[in-house]
Amino acid sequence: ALHQIHRSRGSELFWHEMINECGSGLFAKDTKLSDAGKEIYIAVFALLQQLVKVSTSKLRPNSVKSDLLPKDIASKLLSLELLLHFLEVWNDEQEAAKGTTIQNETRVQSNITLAFAVRRTVVPSLLWNTRAALENPQIFRRLIRIVSELWCSPINRRHCKIELGVLMEHFALNLLELGPQCLSPSQVELDGS
Repeated sequence: ALHQIHRSRGSELFWHEMINECGSGLFAKDTKLSDAGKEIYIAVFALLQQLVKVSTSKLRPNSVKSDLLPKDIASKLLSLELLLHFLEVWNDEQEAAKGTTIQNETRVQSNITLAFAVRRTVVPSLLWNTRAALENPQIFRRLIRIVSELWCSPINRRHCKIELGVLMEHFALNLLELGPQCLSPSQVELDGS
């Protein structure tokens, strides 16, 4: 999936590849899932990969002004916000199904597979966005919120131990050594006067 994300930046074949090759390879062979269950997991996987794809897109400079294109910033912010929402909803759904009979062996295996997809695609996406986060406080805030959601989510914490350690070292230690990323309005006024 990561190879397809980096290879097919603007390709219309991206959805076809995510659903028919990657998603089907992960979920279609599970004989305990119904056909509707397979389709749901494949579509959820493809949606997750689309969010990762948009969130890892580059911020292009504006040819007229010296800043970045507002369209690229807005797309990145929206994709990061939707990625955060995806992780929150998935965690809530896992917590709600924890004690019910809905959660069976099949569902657990499919969720482990989806957790693996989060581990292998979302975490590299966050690391990929480090430079953009240093340049834009809004992106930085969203990355920190996603890292916090991964840290606070029991299912992600259980499956992403090494990746969370890398994220904590990268964001919590290295970036904090750089100094404040966002100045409060009162500090901006003090620095500007």
